[in-house]
Parts: sequence; C-alpha cells; structure tokens
Amino acid sequence: MKIFIKFLMFVVVLGVAGLFFIKNPEGKPWLQIDYFIPDVEPIINTWNNLKQGDLADAPKTITGKTQVYRWQDSAGTWQYSDEPPTSGNADEIWIDPDTNVIQSPKREDTQQSVAADTANSAAPSIPLPMTIAPDQVSKLIDDAKAVSDLMEQRNKDLETVLPGSGQR
Repeated sequence: MKIFIKFLMFVVVLGVAGLFFIKNPEGKPWLQIDYFIPDVEPIINTWNNLKQGDLADAPKTITGKTQVYRWQDSAGTWQYSDEPPTSGNADEIWIDPDTNVIQSPKREDTQQSVAADTANSAAPSIPLPMTIAPDQVSKLIDDAKAVSDLMEQRNKDLETVLPGSGQR
C-alpha cells in the first residue's frame, strides 16, 4: 500500500511539473513561474510615497473617517464622490464607517409602544403558540387569498409579455 501511495504522489508531481514544459496552442507553457510571483511594483510605489510623505493620492481621513463630497447636479439629483466637483459648490461630509446608518429607537419608547399596543388590543391573552389573535384569522385568510389573486394576475401579465414564463 505504501508503494502505491508513493507511486501516486510521483505521478501527481510529474503531472504538475509537466505543465511547466508542455506548450499550449499559443506556443507558451501552460504554467510559468511568473504566474506564482505577485506584481510587487504597485506595493513598492505606495510604500515609497508613504515614506516620502506624498499622500496626495491617498484618501483623506481623520481618525478613521472618510471625506466625501455631496452636491446637486443640473437635473437636481444628489451626487456623491470622494473628489469635489469641477464646478459648483459641494458639501463636505465626513463618514465614520463604524456607526449605524439607521438609528435604533430608544428602549423606553419601544417598551411604551408595546405596552400601548397590548392595552389597546381587545383580544384576550391566550397562552397558545399563535402569532395572531384568533379573531384575526379570517382577515389573515382574506389577505392570503388577495395575495394569491394578485400573483395569478401577475403570472397572466407575464405570460402575455413573455410567452412561456408562467408558473414553473
């Protein structure tokens, strides 16, 4: 068994090494050493710029924040870029990537709204594993039927626009 494994490893190594010598249709070997050596020139250039203090190409940051410009174009659409516009005024915005974009509600407000919803609901508290009150089941069924009708209409519309694209 050991000899078989050694033979199999020899065949694999020979097969991979052969790709360095066998030519592809373009006349070049299938594999070259250059494919495995990374291009370090951009890294060296960036390192040299940092050592010289030339940070003109580096993005402007203040303690982890990124500078962004915001302005309205002639059509009234808001534009955002890391470079200021060539014409017109732009607002300078500093973005901290470690903050939430959507603020969460205050905990007290959430508890008060849950308490108000519970006080306003006329359904009795039933210790069942249900997500809705039993008197709302008929409304849920009606809503499900309306969604089903809407999907059927959508499939009919799709069939008229794209024949053969109905239900699958």
